[in-house]
Amino acid sequence: MQQVEVSRVIATALAGIAVFASLQLNPSCWAQETSSPTKRPGLNNVVRPKSDGIGAATAGTGPFVFYPIVPCRLVDTRTGQGKTGSFGPPSLTGGQTRTIPVPSSSCGVPAAAAAYSMNFVVIPARQLGYLSAWPDDMPWPGTVVLNAPLGGIIGNSAIVPSGSDGGIQLLATDATDVVIDLNGYFVAASTNNGAAGPQGPPGPQGAQGPIGPQGVQGPVGPQGVQGPQGLPGPQGTSSSSGPNTLAIALLRWYDVNLTARFSVEANANYAAFDGDNIWVASNGGHVTKLRASDGSVLGTFTTGGQGSPTHLAFDGANMWVVNGQDESSTVRSSSVAKLRASDGAVLGTFLAGLSPIGIAFDGANIWVTASGSTFKLRASDGATLSNIPVNGASVAFDGVNIWVSGNSSVTKIRASDSTVLGTFPISNGGYGMAFDGTNMWVASGSNVTKLRASDGANLGTFPVAGTAVYMAFDGTNMWVTNSVGPVTKIRATDGTVLGTVDLGTQRTFGIAFDGANMWVTNYYTLVFKL
Repeated sequence: MQQVEVSRVIATALAGIAVFASLQLNPSCWAQETSSPTKRPGLNNVVRPKSDGIGAATAGTGPFVFYPIVPCRLVDTRTGQGKTGSFGPPSLTGGQTRTIPVPSSSCGVPAAAAAYSMNFVVIPARQLGYLSAWPDDMPWPGTVVLNAPLGGIIGNSAIVPSGSDGGIQLLATDATDVVIDLNGYFVAASTNNGAAGPQGPPGPQGAQGPIGPQGVQGPVGPQGVQGPQGLPGPQGTSSSSGPNTLAIALLRWYDVNLTARFSVEANANYAAFDGDNIWVASNGGHVTKLRASDGSVLGTFTTGGQGSPTHLAFDGANMWVVNGQDESSTVRSSSVAKLRASDGAVLGTFLAGLSPIGIAFDGANIWVTASGSTFKLRASDGATLSNIPVNGASVAFDGVNIWVSGNSSVTKIRASDSTVLGTFPISNGGYGMAFDGTNMWVASGSNVTKLRASDGANLGTFPVAGTAVYMAFDGTNMWVTNSVGPVTKIRATDGTVLGTVDLGTQRTFGIAFDGANMWVTNYYTLVFKL
């Protein structure tokens, strides 16, 4: 095994550790240090190297020697990936540490390793405050590897020091799957090496490698001489006046903010994002999949159940669809369908009470509200795990607990064991909900109500245009659809209405955020991309 001195390659190892995970990664990570192991929405954190060049905690006084290895899958908490014990399922539980005995893995790492070169990938259930890794015999050092405040699949590389037994610890603030690939390790350099041996003969010349990537574009050359003047072109049509700058300043515009609109099946209901595509459920009987980048329709799928699709939830691999009651008939559905996100194939339909409506994913299970009950289904096979006598129209997950709204109240249920933790009153009904990382927002008539997630305290009720229906959070602001048309944008910190967006339609309904744009359905045949 070739030894490479840290003094020559440590900078390269820090800056260029290869990503070997077979997952799509999000590159938007920035270094940031946090002071305590609590949830910090909105921060992207990585391990901050200290002066010894090993990582966030001291692994010895050095010098060290780096041993590269063929990339080895160390940890994969996803079900069915072949890992067991500390190296496999279940997913990480928010706020609980897990010790990884690296030398006991199949990667062939010695117990004397002082630190490891690793690539981390997280697949959180919803959002992830952060993931941290440090030696297993030390307290948490206050640094983290990465975070995903908006959810999605996120990856980052780090050099992680080991404990005295070669182990490390993991801590995630929220429920998440994690995949770790190991591509090298450091050991203390020996201080009593013998004299260097004679140089060996040169080896045979290797085969020519592939052509490298094209280099960066060179600088712009000097401007050439001016050419002759061309013939005059045809006269253009007279233009209308420019956009209303006051309307722009007040965030009350139409064409200025609207980037595109796309046609879907009639009665477009709920919308959801799968990391690449927007899915729209329609009372017309189908679910439509649109590519988020350009709105191209990639497929229209049936759900295999009675009733019509109304609400959606994504579990990281599959799209779950509520088969609700068709407004044009007397059919009362009692099932939800599981569709493979890659091709829309129906993987199964599962009973979920009478007239199910709301649906959410908690990282391991699907929650469905129905007439008089809230059901907890295991996402892997659709088995019913709990039937809680809580009636509601909408359901949302805050990283630890499930919230159910309806009947002028919101009920908080512990996701791990289905225990009802409390019921909190709100004004005027209760419909769509969204979590901003700290607080739960609930649509309540012509207002939205902000509840502190930790104890359900009412932090304020804020008016919106029309009757609030559904909400989505963009990382800073809450966007609210309503039954009379405009979309309202509210600053999450204090509930200030920042403006409304009039889409020129009689009503707005479903809403989903794709990380860059907000998608809104109008309950008819259009989907708007803002």
